[in-house]
Amino acid sequence: MNKLPNGWEEKRLDDLFKEFTEKNHADKNILASTQDRGVIPSDLLDRHIIRKKESLSNYKLVKKGCFVISLRSFQGGFEYSNYEGIISPAYTILEPKMKLVDDFYKYYFKSYYFINKSLPKYAEGIRDGKQIKYKACKEILVPYPPLDEQKRIASALSKIDAYLENTIKLIEEKERFKRGIAKKLLTCKEGENIPEARFKGFEDEWEIVKLGDICLINNKSLKENTDKDYKFKYIDLTAVKKGIINFSNDYTTFENAPISARRIINKNDIIMATVRPYLLGHAFIDFEAKDYICSKGFAVLTANSNIEMKYIYQYLYSDDMAKQIKSRLVGSTYPTIRLSDIKELKIKIPKSIKEQEKIGGYLSLLDAEIDNLKKQKELIKEMKRGAMQKLLSGEVRLSKNAFNENI
Repeated sequence: MNKLPNGWEEKRLDDLFKEFTEKNHADKNILASTQDRGVIPSDLLDRHIIRKKESLSNYKLVKKGCFVISLRSFQGGFEYSNYEGIISPAYTILEPKMKLVDDFYKYYFKSYYFINKSLPKYAEGIRDGKQIKYKACKEILVPYPPLDEQKRIASALSKIDAYLENTIKLIEEKERFKRGIAKKLLTCKEGENIPEARFKGFEDEWEIVKLGDICLINNKSLKENTDKDYKFKYIDLTAVKKGIINFSNDYTTFENAPISARRIINKNDIIMATVRPYLLGHAFIDFEAKDYICSKGFAVLTANSNIEMKYIYQYLYSDDMAKQIKSRLVGSTYPTIRLSDIKELKIKIPKSIKEQEKIGGYLSLLDAEIDNLKKQKELIKEMKRGAMQKLLSGEVRLSKNAFNENI
């Protein structure tokens, strides 16, 4: 750090922590070091590794409150453990050797300054993901604020984390609810043309139609003789994921655009990924799109009859559609569905346009709620980054009455 705040000290890493090695605890839970969740029980990960008990006796004990130096260090490599257990002997375990607030250093070791300024000076090859050698890191200087201030800083950042975790849970719950209700609203009972669940006031049987009979597909494209100075914003395949388009505010010209930039889109169209469609790179165009051109890797669906395109869009995510698309894929490296096969895809659809609108509108409303929560999540993450930068450097100081908590 360039300048220490008043009352803060600067200490070497080995003044605060000591290397801890204790083995022969094969009965303890096996832990895993992760960059986004710290050190956690390995059974919380999707890993099914069978280890012999004899080999576990060589694993190192990790106490709650210890830090584990990860083998690969793209995001710092100092991971905090809130659990007791054992971990591979390849890791270095650090435990505090003087009084400090664990959570303060949990955040500090994830700070931009520590990862990008302090650590690289002592750990060669960190950017290549090479192993951090603790012996080379002992001399790293880290801040040591007064204990009560460490506690206040950690508490403030923990509150932001709790807010973030709660938002993530809300997103997961809302997505789970949407998947469940969409399945019931879009799936007909076996052997019948009646959905499992439907809104009140609708009783007619549904019909089965081909996508090519109700939609124009790739109705308009830029011609090869388009003015080379024609300006537009380009939507590439990689820009779309599950209904979300990462818009570019930059214009390109026909002359400079990729050769795949040809599909003309309009409001209420659907763009459907034809390359690796199982990644669900589809989107509903709910905005005026006169300035946008999308990749030929999309099929552009335009209503060709009196149908609700939001319903068609939601059906693209159904289990039935996923099975149909999977059976028609060609190619191995980049599996693709051909235009001729897209036209043959079958959709179960209400005869009533009002029922189509009801279903499509409701599911789209749930999508909007999920999208808003995801935007909120990103804002919280940005707020956390800013708070970490200012609090962990002492640029912003928290008053003693900020939190009425004892150490």
